[in-house]
Amino acid sequence: MTKTSKTTTPDNKGLGGQIFAGMTQQEIEQLTQSALTRTYKKGEYIIQAGEQGDCFYIILLGKVKVLIPTRDGGAHKLLTFLDSGDCFGEIALVLQTRRSADVVAVKTTKVLVISEQKALDYMSEHKQIMFNLLKYSLNRIYQLSLDSEISSLKSQEKVYYFLKWRLAQQDKEQRYFIPKQEFPSMQEIADYIGLHRSTVHDNIKILLAEQQISLETNCYFFNL
Repeated sequence: MTKTSKTTTPDNKGLGGQIFAGMTQQEIEQLTQSALTRTYKKGEYIIQAGEQGDCFYIILLGKVKVLIPTRDGGAHKLLTFLDSGDCFGEIALVLQTRRSADVVAVKTTKVLVISEQKALDYMSEHKQIMFNLLKYSLNRIYQLSLDSEISSLKSQEKVYYFLKWRLAQQDKEQRYFIPKQEFPSMQEIADYIGLHRSTVHDNIKILLAEQQISLETNCYFFNL
């Protein structure tokens, strides 16, 4: 049975260190002060594929496994294991989409739960955590398995997610743009995410039309 208790504050050196890098202990406490800790028994589902992503989790203690649904509807495929200090659930939060995987406790596991509203409010004031969250989630998703994790996304989401990943990768000064000469080619994007070049081109046009990105003074700006 899931148990809920008061929050335990992580620090910026160990627990959740990649998310909280560059933040002071006071800033971390401001983010986590209203968060809850929940404890799950071995075999309990923490999140399930198809659910709306309304929070993300930091593992305080324990271990979980990440499973993704197969296309044929058979047994879920094991994607990876996550341990104390790791985060999960941030991908659906960043993309504002539904969960693409199940996360199940391998043994008794305690997690810190940070709500969507709390995270978004804080990110609007503290851009550092927004970039940390982007870097963490985007690096992890591509390192683990681009085919398995991204395959559940629509083509437009794939393109936008890849572009945000590139922004986070090259962004050393917390910029919100990519110079036009550094913007990846249509073929590079297509090869990386497994789409046809014309599909990528069409989706870039949609992103521009919807003002998710904009082209100004030879730079592509991201409306984060």
